[in-house]
Amino acid sequence: MGVVYEVTKSDYRDIMRTEGGGTSYKEIYVPCIPLPAGVQIPERPPFDKLPKPFVARTLYCPSLPQDVPVKRKWWQRLFSRPNRSGSNAQASERYLNLLRDGAREHELPEVYQKYLNSLQSYQITSWKQMVGQVLLLSIGGPAFLAMVTIGRFFADENGKFPAVLAAGMSFIFNAIWGAYDCVFKPLFGDGERTMEPGKTRTGVVAAERRPLLG
Repeated sequence: MGVVYEVTKSDYRDIMRTEGGGTSYKEIYVPCIPLPAGVQIPERPPFDKLPKPFVARTLYCPSLPQDVPVKRKWWQRLFSRPNRSGSNAQASERYLNLLRDGAREHELPEVYQKYLNSLQSYQITSWKQMVGQVLLLSIGGPAFLAMVTIGRFFADENGKFPAVLAAGMSFIFNAIWGAYDCVFKPLFGDGERTMEPGKTRTGVVAAERRPLLG
């Protein structure tokens, strides 16, 4: 459920390029059915005939890469699409507010808005996490920005990077995540989920996965 935007080909190229040029997300086609404003679920549809579906393109991050074998050597994983399955990372407050504001402004179903409002955003709770955030951004940020800048000149008409550049971008992503998992997280704390005293990781994740209509 969400909002479909009509963008120009040039804008879509910029979106693809700044989102990793095809290395971080997989481009998929999604069948969509328009909902009238203020529709509630479940209820009797407020229209005589079913709306005509249409197809939209979006970027999707699969839990497991679908274009490479599951069993790979370590050096192959370095140059493949990053796989963060099982991390259950929380979104930032800014990102969640964009979703919540958009859902409210476009009058998406109330049950979906309640679901978005129930999600907990990631919050830094210690000075060590702040230090780790600054250090990781200082180390990985310049390399990422350099690749995005280079990609502006070499990306194709759809915003996708050439194979060599895509492999380099994947290497940077995997190197940053590897540094986070092996060094930064043990030293500076969790940078993906807010760990509150008295609450287990499993309990928080289970609460956020409750059914929308439950």
